Amino acid sequence: MTNEYYDALMALKGADELKDIVKSIHFLDKTATSPSVKLLSIANMLWVIKNGGGVSTMISLFSDYLSSVGLHEFIGEAKFIEFKLGYNSPDENFTELKRLYETIIKNTGHRYEYKGILCVNIDEWCDKTTESYFLDFLEFIDFNHNKIKTIFTLHLHDKRNIENIEAVISSRMRLETIIIKFPEVSELLDFIIEKYIKPNGFSLSNDAQELLFEHIKSRMSCSSFDGFKNIERLAEGILLCAMKSKKREKIISANILSSYCEKHLKNTKTLNRLCIQNPIGFSFHETKEQ
Repeated sequence: MTNEYYDALMALKGADELKDIVKSIHFLDKTATSPSVKLLSIANMLWVIKNGGGVSTMISLFSDYLSSVGLHEFIGEAKFIEFKLGYNSPDENFTELKRLYETIIKNTGHRYEYKGILCVNIDEWCDKTTESYFLDFLEFIDFNHNKIKTIFTLHLHDKRNIENIEAVISSRMRLETIIIKFPEVSELLDFIIEKYIKPNGFSLSNDAQELLFEHIKSRMSCSSFDGFKNIERLAEGILLCAMKSKKREKIISANILSSYCEKHLKNTKTLNRLCIQNPIGFSFHETKEQ
């Protein structure tokens, strides 16, 4: 029997390690006879991922998958919560833990408790994981593990830092660490064509594809690049260029796109100069109601 959420997870680009974990969970769900063994297949996770790597999309699919096969009970206003854990120094109150608790309570709605997925970014604690407040935070996570599955996210790629963080978290709970790679430029170009260009009755000429390949490559090298949100806005801009073209040709040429891409890249360079970045990498897709 097919599962649309499992299939969508398997179709993700750059998330091979996540897909391996989902395959393992799926296998145990189909073969294990003990409910407790099935539940043991789902550990808290540490995702190492670049800014804008599509965290929200992946969590949404993962939550829907677990719900569809009954591997986790979901109670509350949304299946998953996204939260950035800010840093509190030892000489101040740990207000971030209070804010996290209040965020979870808010998502219970009229219900008496929340059960779901918590995705919490811990970038600000990357070199402070041995401090007492971070350990208090892990205690809170572990205490609620039967109700809330937690996915920690990091946007760092320093191997030593990752190993240190992994060691601290896994000393308090069972943890699976995965590296999620961002899709290649060619995959993002295919994404634009298949999701936006073709469904609207257009195609890209060879020179337009070459222009967009180089444009996407330039955008990805910039500090302000925020992943799929940038790619989706780029795709929407391409469609507008095609529709505004006087000739209204179905084949979009580089000439039609050149001025738009030039302006788009100029704005990016301005953002880099202003040091405006996306510190979390979460997309702004709405969380799904149950």
